[in-house]
Amino acid sequence: RQRLIKEKKKLLPKQDLQVDKKATKKIDIRLEKETRLYWVRAFSGALSGLIGRLLFGLIGWWMLIWMLCFWFITPFFVSFIVYKYEYDKEEWSWK
Repeated sequence: RQRLIKEKKKLLPKQDLQVDKKATKKIDIRLEKETRLYWVRAFSGALSGLIGRLLFGLIGWWMLIWMLCFWFITPFFVSFIVYKYEYDKEEWSWK
């Protein structure tokens, strides 16, 4: 996410500071998607913690396993089923 923000700052000249209501560039759309998924993960993490503790009474290792399941499964479910994002294959770099 930080890498995308840096790329966006490089692409935009400092003099051209127009504010658009709708993101039209590919990098803006991708940044918006990642921001939305970040908040979905934050809310699902908080909800899974509350549900696991209050409804199921989970503590310790069982709570950790419960939270990890939500942490790994929820973003895939939300991005591909709820928001129906298409997978964009990009060149991966370890840097």
